[in-house]
Amino acid sequence: MDSGELKHVVALALNVDDAEIGDDASMDTVEAWDSLRHLYVVMAVEEAFGVTFDDGEAVAITGLPLIRDGLERRGITFTS
Repeated sequence: MDSGELKHVVALALNVDDAEIGDDASMDTVEAWDSLRHLYVVMAVEEAFGVTFDDGEAVAITGLPLIRDGLERRGITFTS
């Protein structure tokens, strides 16, 4: 799967332009990514990729690399 699709899902959840979501985007680097929007990100990723994160992981996946890792643990692989 192309990593652009994941970036697009995150951008939609954060209500920002896709260009604002870089490979290392996180709550620390994207101003719109606050605690409420984080819930939107988690729910959007779960819906888009047909996965479920447990509560602990949902709280911990605060950036694109961590989300990608969580998806890869569930068998979803990404290309650049």
